[in-house]
Amino acid sequence: MRVYCEYLKNPIGIDMVCPRFSWIVDENLSKQKAYQVIVREKRGGNVVWDSGVVESDETLNVAYAGIPLETAQTYQYTVKVYSSSGEVIEKEDNTFTMGIMESPVWKANWIGGPWMEVQAFWFRTAFEITKPVRTAFIYVISPNYYVLS
Repeated sequence: MRVYCEYLKNPIGIDMVCPRFSWIVDENLSKQKAYQVIVREKRGGNVVWDSGVVESDETLNVAYAGIPLETAQTYQYTVKVYSSSGEVIEKEDNTFTMGIMESPVWKANWIGGPWMEVQAFWFRTAFEITKPVRTAFIYVISPNYYVLS
């Protein structure tokens, strides 16, 4: 089974308050009778939404309906499909990471400003990482072209 969040596999930077889930069953399965979507915090594993078993053949754009998702957090989700003949297909270990949804969360050091009168210019900044990093995200906001290296 192939599963998607906002039409992507394991997306990063979701900007939807209620992300939508979709799936395609590759296995030979009699008609889908029901589904269940379970979303957990990646850290801690607490369930933030369990759709329960929903009797429906719907496979597209099932909207998240749990507690508000946190900005810049990663979640795991599981999709279970129940067939009319009693089969159950389950796809675990899918993830999605929320983008920055609230402006107070932005803690950026801007590297340029409106005083620049040149048509084309480069903003540059450097930073140093002083301890081991397991996972990191850099959020870039640019109305035009940017290069991150």
